[in-house]
Amino acid sequence: MLMFALALMAVTAAPGPLVAVIVTRALGCDLNGALSFAAGVCVGDMFAILAIALGIGDLMQAGAEWLMMLKFCGVGYLLWLAVQMWRESDGGIGASLPQHSGIASFGAGIALCLGNPATFVFYLLLLPSVSPQGISDAGVLVPILLVSLMAVGASLAGMILMAAQLRRVLVSQSANRVFGRTMSLLMAAVACSMLLV
Repeated sequence: MLMFALALMAVTAAPGPLVAVIVTRALGCDLNGALSFAAGVCVGDMFAILAIALGIGDLMQAGAEWLMMLKFCGVGYLLWLAVQMWRESDGGIGASLPQHSGIASFGAGIALCLGNPATFVFYLLLLPSVSPQGISDAGVLVPILLVSLMAVGASLAGMILMAAQLRRVLVSQSANRVFGRTMSLLMAAVACSMLLV
């Protein structure tokens, strides 16, 4: 379980769409949005593990349209954020992201997590090393869910704290503009790359 938790923390912290959204929201003075988004990602991971426990092959065949819709919702959200960041980059890092309701950010976290096929692939590859006999038994499934929740949550919380500290470094208007536009382009590129997967 320890190796599973460490691998999960490393994968969660790896550069990608989730990290881009979390960091830019925390840097953009939207701490509530970043925390809500992170909570949505954690819940999305729990749904992914439960889907695997229930037999993801059958579930994915029956709900392929839903998974595709979640993917497009996540990509649309990232593109919308990229446009907003670009527009607001001249106003400084505090204005680089619009403030959202916690529910919208939470839902976006779930959609982006479940719309990313890498979430399912990672768990499909890693879970057999933790429990070779499968995870359909509640005595095995519950500890895996709890460890996953703690590992993903700790990794995302660490990113939010580091981004909040980094925000203090980016104080000049030109640094804010360059950072905002760079993150905007990065977020748009990540969104487009998700369409190819």
